[in-house]
Amino acid sequence: MKRIKDAYNFLVPSFAIESAVVDYGRQIAWCNDLYSDIYGTITYLTTCFRAGKILDPFDKNNNLLADIENLAWYADRLDKINKVLIECSTIDDQETIYRKVRDAFENSMSSTASRILGIDSQKTAEAIIKALMENR
Repeated sequence: MKRIKDAYNFLVPSFAIESAVVDYGRQIAWCNDLYSDIYGTITYLTTCFRAGKILDPFDKNNNLLADIENLAWYADRLDKINKVLIECSTIDDQETIYRKVRDAFENSMSSTASRILGIDSQKTAEAIIKALMENR
């Protein structure tokens, strides 16, 4: 979760992310299924962002998301990651799944470029980005 926070430049304290994950873990039984556990954790964090509330586990009067802007935008990004996870549940090719999940978690520029440009091939999008970067 903290990797997603960093990749998307969420200006949320790491302690808030950690606290939300621990709180989620206390409320549910882990499935020991990577997809289900990650999907559930992301969904829970999305809910926290939309509510604007993650309580400090050591001081329930302290909202760790107080005065943090862009929480709805952060929640939208997390929703997009979960949509990728759902999409991948119907794909058989492991390389495609790996690439899509990696790109979603890493906020990959090539993934974004391929969507914006309407390019189906990740390699084509990466080549376009490389050419653009070389010709700056």
